[in-house]
This record gives sequence, structure tokens and C-alpha cells, in this order.
Amino acid sequence: MEVKLALGAGMVIILFTMYYLEKQMEREQIFWLFAGLGVIFGIISVYTVAKDILTYGYYITFSVLFVLIAILYYPEVEAKKEKKRESK
Repeated sequence: MEVKLALGAGMVIILFTMYYLEKQMEREQIFWLFAGLGVIFGIISVYTVAKDILTYGYYITFSVLFVLIAILYYPEVEAKKEKKRESK
């Protein structure tokens, strides 16, 4: 997969999430959405690698991207930040 294409797609997904999905969904729902997409794309990437299909690079890249975005929206991270703010 071309690096520029992967970076561009990643930026579009992150901007869409930040400016649209955060207004429409709760953080925990966004976490589960991207965690599920990461699992689905991970399974598809395993299949494409096993069958030696040339598009496996796209699936691997997007599965990693979705897992990283899911980590950003993990619910406990926000709860810890709120506890820090309250203790100050």
C-alpha cells in the first residue's frame, strides 16, 4: 500500500471521527465501533494473506488504524482524566 494513500485515508477517518462521530455518538460507542472494525479487518487480512491475495496490504493497514483509533477512545482513559481533574 502506498504510504501517501494510507496517511490520507487515516487522516480522513480521524477527522471524520473527531468532527462528526463525536457529536453523534458517545465515546464508548465509538470505541466499540472501531474495535469491531479492527477485528473484522484483521480477520479479512489473515484470509487475504493466507490466500496470497495482493490487496492484503490495505486490510492490514486499516486493521491497525482502526485498533489505534479504538485505543484513543478507550473509556477508562477518559475516566482517569476526569479523576485527575477532580483531585486538583
